[in-house]
Amino acid sequence: MTLFCSPQHDAGAVICDSDLSSQLKSAAYSALKKMEGDIQDEVPTLMSGAGHDAMAISHLTKVTYLCFLFVVFEM
Repeated sequence: MTLFCSPQHDAGAVICDSDLSSQLKSAAYSALKKMEGDIQDEVPTLMSGAGHDAMAISHLTKVTYLCFLFVVFEM
């Protein structure tokens, strides 16, 4: 078996737009405040460059990054 591989896309990481990231953080904080239960006072942020799709479209528009972490607690 022979495998031939050629790059189809090559782009570096993109720096997220600080204004968009701030707006996203504010929206997440507002949503947390509407939830019942013990909510932390601060929305955690992750210092990360955007990747994948953002690398391909960053020349067209500003980008930011949203990471969803789902934690399930079973008792």
